Amino acid sequence: MKYKKVVVIILVMLLFASAGCINSHSPFIEKKELKEVIGGRYNGSLWLYTSGDYKTTCIHFTVNGKTYVGYRWDKSYIPALDWIKNNTPKDAKFLCWWDYGGMIMGYTERNVVAYAASRKLKKFVAGWDEEGWEEKELPLPDEIITDVSTALITNDSTLTKEIMENHNAEYVFVTRGDVEEGIFDAINIGAYGGTEKVHVRSDKYYKTILVRMWSEDSIQGFENVYSDDTVKIYRIIYPQENT
Repeated sequence: MKYKKVVVIILVMLLFASAGCINSHSPFIEKKELKEVIGGRYNGSLWLYTSGDYKTTCIHFTVNGKTYVGYRWDKSYIPALDWIKNNTPKDAKFLCWWDYGGMIMGYTERNVVAYAASRKLKKFVAGWDEEGWEEKELPLPDEIITDVSTALITNDSTLTKEIMENHNAEYVFVTRGDVEEGIFDAINIGAYGGTEKVHVRSDKYYKTILVRMWSEDSIQGFENVYSDDTVKIYRIIYPQENT
């Protein structure tokens, strides 16, 4: 019975982590300890979260006095994050799925369009409706999540560029996880609210800007500026750069 209880707890943790929905006050977290202070303007730090035999490293960062937790931290992202620190302006802004926004802000000190989910998205994806969670992590407006999702899942690079310009973003950060079931489905929900399904590995899926960027396609209006096995980064090309 005790073994079954531990398995259930771990499965629930994985479910919520896959949606980015565990928070540092969750009853599933038995222990957390500071691993590394990153510092910077978003006060980044790495923490080890433990529940039974389950362990994961998370990144904490601060926005407007509120501490947020990013649950997608993994060492495989470090080369891309180091590239961002060393090769982009300090005022650079990235469009990415919100799960990765915390890594970019907390580690590189660059800004992002989305660094947290909206209440609607968390509730839709994982049934998360904890009373008072806004006091710990303020949700972003639904419109921001919709914009990010639409920019990634559209097949129109002009629309992606327009959305990015509306948010003063120049770079797109996409990951291996984005194109897999789970996160891709969440992005689809963010764009269409569950009313229109882009099935993974369907013809429509392969035409999305997200999947094309992951595949390092040539995309009108963008250039691929970084690539490794975990992350691809694209940048908007402006007309004056081609003259």
